[in-house]
Amino acid sequence: MGIVVALWAAILGALAVAKYRKEAEAERTRIRDMRVVYELQLSREIAARRRHEMTVESRIRRELESESQADTAEQVAALRHELASMRGHIEYAISNTADPRRELTAKPHGDVRELVVSDNAVTDADPGRTEQQHDQDVVDAEFETEYQPSAHAKTR
Repeated sequence: MGIVVALWAAILGALAVAKYRKEAEAERTRIRDMRVVYELQLSREIAARRRHEMTVESRIRRELESESQADTAEQVAALRHELASMRGHIEYAISNTADPRRELTAKPHGDVRELVVSDNAVTDADPGRTEQQHDQDVVDAEFETEYQPSAHAKTR
């Protein structure tokens, strides 16, 4: 009778071991599947985060570029205005110069827009030149703007 009970215990033990093995294998498969699902979700979230970062980065770059272009346009406009003002001062000073030997010079350490008419006769470097030749050189000198092409450019 002890042998029969031992055999039944062995059979029941073998059935329990087989059952627990199947449950353990099912649990390992479930854990592996959950890990795969987790990794897929994580990769999707990483990809979505990268897309979001790229979108934000491109938007910020566009905003910075438009601000930079606006600043540059303002600076160019200010420079054009200053250049036109300086050109006007020079043209005014040249038109008010009665003696062609008088020259325009900038004040030392002063503002470039402040011009002073000087009575220095610098044109006497070539004593063989006549006053008429000097006057012709002054007439040939032209001051042009980007909107008013020179007479030399028209005839060339």
